[in-house]
Amino acid sequence: PSILGVLARSFSIMFSHAARESINKSDIVIYPDVEGYRWGDFHLGKELICRGEEACLKKIEEIEKLISGEPPAVGSRQSAVRDRQFAAANETFERLNDANESNSSNGLMAES
Repeated sequence: PSILGVLARSFSIMFSHAARESINKSDIVIYPDVEGYRWGDFHLGKELICRGEEACLKKIEEIEKLISGEPPAVGSRQSAVRDRQFAAANETFERLNDANESNSSNGLMAES
């Protein structure tokens, strides 16, 4: 494996742990569809912002309920939803890392 691959995997593991903590503390979690994008696609910011807006609009009813003071879903249903959301986020992050690693051509490859 490459040095960058090892670093990417290390960051992926750290992200997974941090993401789970954040998700468990959140009332609403929004995941934009970033299929086909790489983690370094900063030049596509406007497109990615639009993806985030679309994802937010899908959750607008939940957001409005929360703002109005209506309590969020509780119990095992909420835990199951958060677990699915976490799995989706982690899968997306892994795909981005894999795409970046396969497209990396900066010469920092380590001998295996």
